Amino acid sequence: MLTLSFCVPVLLFASHVVGFSLRSLRSFLRPGRLLHAPTLPARAARRAESGQKYYLVGSWNDWEFQELACDDLLPGLYHAEIPATAFDGSCHRYVDGELQYGSEFQIVCDQDWEKVLHPAHGQADPELWSLVGPDAEGHGLNWFIDSTDTFGLHAFRVDLWCGESVKDSGFSISVRREFSTEALAEPVADAYDKAINRCAEAGTWEVALLHLEVLRRWGAGVNAKHYSSCIQACKSSNEGSSWETALLLLEQMWRKEAPGLPSRADHEALAAILTVAGRPTLAEKILAEVDYWDPAWQDEESEPRFQLVPGGLWNRQARQMACLMKSSIQWNGMQPVPDADHSSWFLPVTDEYAIFVAKQQNDLRDAGCDR
Repeated sequence: MLTLSFCVPVLLFASHVVGFSLRSLRSFLRPGRLLHAPTLPARAARRAESGQKYYLVGSWNDWEFQELACDDLLPGLYHAEIPATAFDGSCHRYVDGELQYGSEFQIVCDQDWEKVLHPAHGQADPELWSLVGPDAEGHGLNWFIDSTDTFGLHAFRVDLWCGESVKDSGFSISVRREFSTEALAEPVADAYDKAINRCAEAGTWEVALLHLEVLRRWGAGVNAKHYSSCIQACKSSNEGSSWETALLLLEQMWRKEAPGLPSRADHEALAAILTVAGRPTLAEKILAEVDYWDPAWQDEESEPRFQLVPGGLWNRQARQMACLMKSSIQWNGMQPVPDADHSSWFLPVTDEYAIFVAKQQNDLRDAGCDR
């Protein structure tokens, strides 16, 4: 088995083969760093085309009216952010014989209790039960937010999707916990996809970044296409000032902060941005990096001969090494060990994981890994 003393210098060489300095980027590129786009002018909550307003009422605020803000960037989406401290735990229910504590809520139109949006059953999960109303039959029919395991730890956001115009029929509701791994409701996810694509075409990269930050904070809706669209928005703007943002977006894609990896088109778009910004040397290095890519990486189904663990740390460097090496295994070093779809060698890139691999080499072999 290759040892840490061999693989790290090789990877460091690959990181410098096109002129990148990990040291110079360390202070600028941090895992999980949110992108701080310029703040757009704040505006008051807007009415939809129908003139309707929506209010959140919940157990945490004694069922007082809290107006849902109409999203300034995504027409048809209304939302309210609730801090973690608001969870009162005053409500409870039994699910499969287990006691759950949490909070309950409804949506009221125009502060009129004759027009309530609610589930068909009491204490319903927002993800499982569709919305009913508006009508006057909502008494006791509330959505339930389970906070048994996360009490006081996570803020949450309630989204009401009404469609992009009054011609759209029906409502959709979802609850998103802060930094959750749960997928977005399909109508909301589709709306964000379309909005970010419009930004890419119009060159409004600041708006695209605001959409991206909302997705990263309030749900597991971010993917490589969103990052690519944000980079394209930077390019379409024809503003050289966006080059640092585009560079950060590309690096975060390589760090696997979203499903998927950068494409040739992403590198070409970034190179174009750097050229406009008067940084032709860096643009040439970005393009030259693509020439080192292992062709097998183009096939997402290709079977790597080597897997770097922990995953996600060295994707950018591994892709430039013509030995079908990847960094796609998500393993915390503990039991259970990951099952291998095909035989591959595990190469640890940290001291900690070198110990994990050595201690569990028999289990790794049994799971289909060479070691």
